Amino acid sequence: MKLLTPFWLVMRITTLLIMISGLQLSAVSKSMSQTVTLSVKNKSMFEVLQSIRQQTGYVSFSSEALFKQAKPITLRVKDTPLEETLNLVFRDQPLSYTLAGKTILITPRQVNKRGVRAVPH
Repeated sequence: MKLLTPFWLVMRITTLLIMISGLQLSAVSKSMSQTVTLSVKNKSMFEVLQSIRQQTGYVSFSSEALFKQAKPITLRVKDTPLEETLNLVFRDQPLSYTLAGKTILITPRQVNKRGVRAVPH
């Protein structure tokens, strides 16, 4: 059996690395392209986030006190990207969110020095 020349060895390793990178990018883009379909009227933040969890696997993390601060949500979206849906869910709320892995972290919305609430993501 003929030994591989250094050139062909480098070419095989490069090809393998490119294939692995492509698989990784595919996995990342799949998680980023999660879509949500919702049709809710005057539902609690908790109920809306439960529906999102069922569709996407993203779990929400917050205190019960923060959930109680949220206003009822009326929203209709179809096959909308997760982040866009979350922006709509949190649009008129006193809360904000951050995505960390497959977790939606809910926090009070920050108020700037002028007393204006910062817009979420």
